[in-house]
Amino acid sequence: MAMDKTHFPAKWTYASIFFAVVMLPWDTSLSNAGIIAIIPFSIISFIILGIAGNILRTSSFYLITTIALFLPVLIGTIYSNDLEGAIFQVSKAIFYLLVPLMLLRKDLQREKLMKWMTIAMVIGMSSSMVYLLSRNLHTFLNSNLPWDKIFAYSFTGKKFLEPIPEMHPVYYGSYLLFFLVLLIGKANPIQKWLKWILVLLALVTVIFINSRIIFLIFLILGILFWFRLPNIKLKLYFGIGSLLSLALLAWALQSTYVFNKVTKGTQWELSEQIGTPNLSKDQLADTRMSRWKVSLDIIWDKPIFGHGTGASRGILVETYRKNQMTTSVDQQYDSHNQYLGYAIDYGIFGLCFLLWYLIGNALESVRRKDVLLGSFTLIIFIICLTENYLIRNMGINFVAIMGAVLLINRFTEYPSR
Repeated sequence: MAMDKTHFPAKWTYASIFFAVVMLPWDTSLSNAGIIAIIPFSIISFIILGIAGNILRTSSFYLITTIALFLPVLIGTIYSNDLEGAIFQVSKAIFYLLVPLMLLRKDLQREKLMKWMTIAMVIGMSSSMVYLLSRNLHTFLNSNLPWDKIFAYSFTGKKFLEPIPEMHPVYYGSYLLFFLVLLIGKANPIQKWLKWILVLLALVTVIFINSRIIFLIFLILGILFWFRLPNIKLKLYFGIGSLLSLALLAWALQSTYVFNKVTKGTQWELSEQIGTPNLSKDQLADTRMSRWKVSLDIIWDKPIFGHGTGASRGILVETYRKNQMTTSVDQQYDSHNQYLGYAIDYGIFGLCFLLWYLIGNALESVRRKDVLLGSFTLIIFIICLTENYLIRNMGINFVAIMGAVLLINRFTEYPSR
């Protein structure tokens, strides 16, 4: 029996998304390949079935999809003094424009996309967690160190993720948080016994990732989950259990690098210091607060439209040099705040696009009572406070794919908005 040609692009699109999501925690370049494959299948779908053209006349399509994140990047190239850097940034951010093309298709079903996306996240995250944890344990056992050193610098954070090339704790942590939300949600095809094994595995991995902003989001999501529990009895049990677990964990980790980074390290980062030691007396560094202050000074130079796409890194490094922030110059640090980064490159004009995107998705999640979309938006919103999350492919791929999947069929359900 011949295959129905109208099903061909949809089936291969599901497969492409599956591959792109599976590879998110493993290899960004392979995840890129999965996203790129979506584009020709979308074009074939448009040729066969046509385009849902009414969506193009819907203003929210340009505000709550990642198109809102691409527009300032494109416009900023017009007045950027670093054309090479601008073109490079456009080439990365192009997924923000191309992936939402899926929303114009007539052959994709939200239920199937969510199913394949969830299965892909489970396979990608569970396999990478098992690999990282077992590899880390093997390294630790071969070190002949006492067990209380397993949460030392050498086995947490970037060191923990070192087996996966170029992976950063914040990006991996964002995948992990969304993975946890998917697992805890009721609408997923995962068996209950497997679900709780994976939840436990994820909780252990969160500790080894050792990212303060991921810890914070994890805590906030836990509080929101508590509010959503259906009755007082469950809230009481979950609340007491969680508080006791946190107290026990804090006591167990109090003399470790993880605990010191969360407490002393955070206090240091939020103070305005240049060339002072953080947790290690042998290493001098500049705090995030000092870099944020420098970023604000740069923003005030061109507050309306900014300095142009790709200009922020060069301007920041030059300003760091003037302020004798040697470590920041050597490390080529960005602003470590996406809102400040957008304001440097695109001014208030570009910052409005970023805020429209986040606020629009937050309001959409409330209107649809969509926990996944709300959690996804919250994760991005908070991470952007301490990282330039939306300009690297690890963040771009995650936001572009999940942003589109979570909004699929939205504009056909609410065509007037």
